Amino acid sequence: MRHQRRRSCTQDVSLLSQLQASNNGARKLIQHALLKDTDLHMKIGDYQLCSSKKSGKGASPRLAKGMVKVLPLFKRFLVKFKGLDVGRVLRRHCPLSKMPVGNGNANADKRDDIGHLLSSFSSYYQVATVMTAVCHKCVPAELWGSKRNWRIFVKNVDLLVRMKRFEKLSVEQVMHRMKPSDCKWLETCCPGSGNYTPLALSQRRQQLFMRWICWLFNDFVMAFLKGYFYITESSIHRNRIFYFRKSLWRQVNKLAFQSVLANRFEELLPGQAQDAVLLGRSLGTSYLRLLPKLSDARVIVNMGRKQERGKLSINKQLTSAFHVIGFEKAKQLRDCLSSHRKHKAVTPLLPGSSRV
Repeated sequence: MRHQRRRSCTQDVSLLSQLQASNNGARKLIQHALLKDTDLHMKIGDYQLCSSKKSGKGASPRLAKGMVKVLPLFKRFLVKFKGLDVGRVLRRHCPLSKMPVGNGNANADKRDDIGHLLSSFSSYYQVATVMTAVCHKCVPAELWGSKRNWRIFVKNVDLLVRMKRFEKLSVEQVMHRMKPSDCKWLETCCPGSGNYTPLALSQRRQQLFMRWICWLFNDFVMAFLKGYFYITESSIHRNRIFYFRKSLWRQVNKLAFQSVLANRFEELLPGQAQDAVLLGRSLGTSYLRLLPKLSDARVIVNMGRKQERGKLSINKQLTSAFHVIGFEKAKQLRDCLSSHRKHKAVTPLLPGSSRV
């Protein structure tokens, strides 16, 4: 059996891949997830979250004592994240199907291969199960607070995966029926005095928990899905979303672009491309993407995308030429209609013609 290199989760989740599984990394994670949009000198009543003192030149402000106490919890989150074997999770919950054997016809085999690959997209259940397993393995149970909060989070992840294009998941939907009071680490972050909890302190705990859950959705769940799945709509099902494993989609790209580049595009030699750029005849570059169909993929060229260095898009550059062509086309149509009317007026006057 051939040895397969272990695939780490850190390669596609950008922020977490830059953080080390240490107290310093946990401190940066807390500042990014919980205090990113917060004034660092902000106080709510007598409860300070971040000190204005700095440990050194250019260093980030120190966390409050309550935040420092939860550093081991977020450090454990980073340790679990760094040690997660994503390849094993994907093989267990979202396996790839085997390619069928060809019949000898190269073109037919290529179409069949593309059709088989496109029909091997991951179901919503598989994607949601993968994401649930990743969150269960990475996030410590203490950060959820209770099984109730965990079940609601899993339900919302499944709802996120099944959403159609242009649909959005609001913060109110995500936080509905969740209980921040179940999280003991929030009491450690924002400690109170006695059995009485002031309203300002309760609101601050709710705000921290909301930011933590929103960070999980935006920067962890979505980053993971974009890193390991190609997410796209279809030309047949309109706004329905399909999930393809990245390794599977690379095979689709390879087979589809081979036929597209051979039949619809002409390769430009390096010397010709350089001359076109130097003479200013190049309109720039555009991006191709594939839109899945039943047994094939449709190629879409995006010429409306802005280019680098402030250059106009190809559509903007061709707008004047498009208007000129449209004007000439309308002019030719008017000339044809005018000549047709003159022909109708002259025909009855010709010898041998009969009036109608």
